[in-house]
Amino acid sequence: MTLRVVLLGSGAVRPVPGRDGPAQVVVVDGEPLLFDCGRGAATNLPRAGIPPETVNTVFLTHLHFDHVSDLPYFVLTTWVIGREREVALFGPPGTKKFIETSVRGAYEEDLRSRFGHGRSPFGLDAKVTEIEKEGEVLATERYRVIALPVEHGGMPNLAYRIESPERVVVVLGDVARGQDLTEFVAGAEVLLCECSGTKEFLEHPSRPWGAWHMTPADVARLAGGAGVKKVVLKHFVMEDESAIASLGEAVREAFAGEVIVGEDGMEIPLQ
Repeated sequence: MTLRVVLLGSGAVRPVPGRDGPAQVVVVDGEPLLFDCGRGAATNLPRAGIPPETVNTVFLTHLHFDHVSDLPYFVLTTWVIGREREVALFGPPGTKKFIETSVRGAYEEDLRSRFGHGRSPFGLDAKVTEIEKEGEVLATERYRVIALPVEHGGMPNLAYRIESPERVVVVLGDVARGQDLTEFVAGAEVLLCECSGTKEFLEHPSRPWGAWHMTPADVARLAGGAGVKKVVLKHFVMEDESAIASLGEAVREAFAGEVIVGEDGMEIPLQ
């Protein structure tokens, strides 16, 4: 079995050059599984050697706009290019309404024009599965994906665990502090984990949303307790590159495994 893990976007809400919105792809035996679809995801897929129209399975952690802003474009552009299968879209409650309103609702005139020129609607409408509880959400002979509801900003939010016979990869979206995810993350070879800023940065009075996110100490505690081999930091709210690098150093001080400060387009080396 072959496995690739590519971090497509390492940034967050703000338009920081070189750091697109949250998105990552796990490729199992040539089958790409896209997790979140933030700003730039559809463009960064071909940069990683993955034609967007070959991505048939998408998982959303939650519906904050930085994690889903490229999803309508991804759906529309792969439909226009031509796809062999409809998109299977997994996400929290609200996903079905979001994709319907952001594609058919928002682009009604565009679609009327294309249908008028004979474009088939096949591939435009995603098959949506809304996830409300912990458990297996997709299984094949080669892998299975397990979802876990996780607290973040008072909205439905999910973490994902991808298991194959040989490897485990865990993708966390945004995670409020104080949650014990040790069992869910246990034994992961790769943990793609948000590390939005330092404790001081996130606890500043101007950032009431700071408690919605993990600090370096939180990441180190989780990864160490779960026996993770490699942590990839992402979802940087701090913009200064030296400050971002310091997040990695802070995690390394308390975690003995490998720590990678994520960059857009980075392919994660696997043993």
